[in-house]
Amino acid sequence: MVTQYVAGRTSFGAFVAVLTATMGDAAFLLLAREPLTGLAMMLLGLSTGVLTGAATEGLLPDWRSRSALPADADPVPAAPHTPLLHRLWTVLLLPGAVFALLEALQVDLGASSLLKGAVLATGVVGALMGVAIWIADDPAGREAGKGGGDAGNPVSDTAMVTVWVIAAFLAFELGRADFGLDLAELVDGAWMALPLLGVLIGFLPGCGPPIPAALRSGVLPITNPSSRSSAPISTMTRSGRSRRASTAGSAGTFSRGNTMADQGTWTLGIVGGTGWLGGAIATRLLTRRFLTPQRLWLSNRSGAHGAFAAWRGTTVTTDNAALVEASDVVMLAVRPGDFAAVRIDASDKLVVSVMASVPVARIAELTGASRIVRAMPNPSVEFGEGFTPWYATRETSLRDRALVSAIFDTCGPTEVLASEDHIDYFTGLTGPVPGFLGYVADAMIQAAVDHGIERGLAERAVRHHCVAAAHEIDRAPYDPAQMVKMTLDYGGTTAAGFRAADAAGARKAIAAGLRAAWEVARKDRSKD
Repeated sequence: MVTQYVAGRTSFGAFVAVLTATMGDAAFLLLAREPLTGLAMMLLGLSTGVLTGAATEGLLPDWRSRSALPADADPVPAAPHTPLLHRLWTVLLLPGAVFALLEALQVDLGASSLLKGAVLATGVVGALMGVAIWIADDPAGREAGKGGGDAGNPVSDTAMVTVWVIAAFLAFELGRADFGLDLAELVDGAWMALPLLGVLIGFLPGCGPPIPAALRSGVLPITNPSSRSSAPISTMTRSGRSRRASTAGSAGTFSRGNTMADQGTWTLGIVGGTGWLGGAIATRLLTRRFLTPQRLWLSNRSGAHGAFAAWRGTTVTTDNAALVEASDVVMLAVRPGDFAAVRIDASDKLVVSVMASVPVARIAELTGASRIVRAMPNPSVEFGEGFTPWYATRETSLRDRALVSAIFDTCGPTEVLASEDHIDYFTGLTGPVPGFLGYVADAMIQAAVDHGIERGLAERAVRHHCVAAAHEIDRAPYDPAQMVKMTLDYGGTTAAGFRAADAAGARKAIAAGLRAAWEVARKDRSKD
């Protein structure tokens, strides 16, 4: 657009509109992980561009057809020839476009050594050619439209952007490796300056994409992280589905170069990974391509792969110590009674426990870890329909929490809890599947049988009703309390049933059951 305005082919208002609207063009990087946020950024850029462009046209009417060239200047000539480097660069467009499409579709480009090599070769050759084109192009010709750097040449423009991106990447990586630069720690206490930082980075050609990439990975928060350090920050939509959440925490370290949020550089080890819950989580992460098999370690007592034999590259072992050594994130998915026999040293790891009723203090005692997350998912996570509340210790960092959120978001809605006590309560409320709802369903079936209805018929009816009711509760624009009130206000058979159940103490019975489950879940913590 700059070159089109310079050449006198468009108005200044259109020039302002396009540049303003495309300030958020890199938001496509958020679409895979944060689709609503990515689309919101694009729409915000579009509407802002339209408004600023129209305002510019109205405020500067004399500029509508004015170009940046003098009135008596010759029009920008076309390039007399296309240099060889430019022609060779365009050859890479086709494989590059194919790889980009596959990446957008979340195809694992590292699944085969051949495909991985092709992607690497294309990237290296393209980057080197971009640098070579930038060096070879004549700056004077780039402005005057002569030689290889004619105005408006997309190859020259892309080469210049490539050089900027490479320079920015090297500066960031070298700063982190040689000077211990930790972007997450820097922004953790300076969130008010983040918009200004984004604006400043936007002035660097081609350096916009790192901002949404940092948002996607959790290195940069979308809102003030400090206000979310001690309270749940994920929110439930009206339909009951949880948006992705990440919270800030005290700064932590990461054993592999502080790159935890980069999905390509960390390994997950699940102790008890072929069991009921651990296996469900592992299966979901693999089927959704959140992890490649090569970055997943599982341990069990037999060392047998079982259902994971089809996932070539997954490591299954009986050696928990080897699993911990190879992993950056260690997930504990054994039965609580078997935890004491695990015996691992995970003092420098992020430890995520999905064990019921094992408190943080006990986990820290037996693993040596301080960066601990307690989560209470259920086996529906295998189908992306689980609900996972989780609690993190103060020692967990922003990146730790962002990664935990990403892991469980892959398995269904999540919620961050402010208190470990709440995790114990959720153990009874939502933990086991189908939990209390299964108990209620069984009671309904038995009541129908006692009334003389054939058990198979009663079971089919109640099963179907539970599924339909779950969808209704999920999709309705009002909450369950309003549903009950509307039923009571309407009157009729169901309202009579509600009143009789209340009179018999149904609500008190359910509350008593949940309290009993909570007391069992917290019994070990109450001894601390």
